[in-house]
Amino acid sequence: MSSGNILFEQTYKGDNWRLKISTCQGWQRGNWRKWHRAKDEWRPSREGCTIPLERLPDQARDLAAYVATIAPSGPEIGY
Repeated sequence: MSSGNILFEQTYKGDNWRLKISTCQGWQRGNWRKWHRAKDEWRPSREGCTIPLERLPDQARDLAAYVATIAPSGPEIGY
């Protein structure tokens, strides 16, 4: 059984991408995963990746550095 906190969600083409900190079998990890609608609930798909928690500070630093380089209005990415 997995439980955890959702740090980020983005809906794209009817699916939901989530960055979630999960605990499963005593291990904590970051999961960046695509979720899809199944009946009346959201279910995780196999699409995505698992991120070791110790790498999240590196990821946050790199994302912040990138955000600092883009125009205030943001890039057009076709939502």
